[in-house]
Amino acid sequence: PSSLHGKFLSGLASRAFGLNWPIFMVDEAYTSLKCPRCYSHREWVNMRVGYCRQCTLYLHRDLMAAQNTAMLGMRAFHGDPRPEQFTHKWNREAMKAQEAAASKQKA
Repeated sequence: PSSLHGKFLSGLASRAFGLNWPIFMVDEAYTSLKCPRCYSHREWVNMRVGYCRQCTLYLHRDLMAAQNTAMLGMRAFHGDPRPEQFTHKWNREAMKAQEAAASKQKA
């Protein structure tokens, strides 16, 4: 691995294997786009801060992603499936529904 991130992950994996700890890879898709409390889609306040209308929660995007990634990792550890709000299929369908609703409003 040539990047600093790659070197860090390689070192972390080597250390974990040496200690016989399990490693779970988590797909980071949608982790900074969903509220960690209710999984609803957040809105941007600015480039780095997200807002959830449902929970009235303001969170930095990195903190939001970290909390969601930790949750997904714990689910993987316990053998639980990934919540559908964090899947590509669910988000594609949600976008189509949102676009259909917007075009109805214009008509």
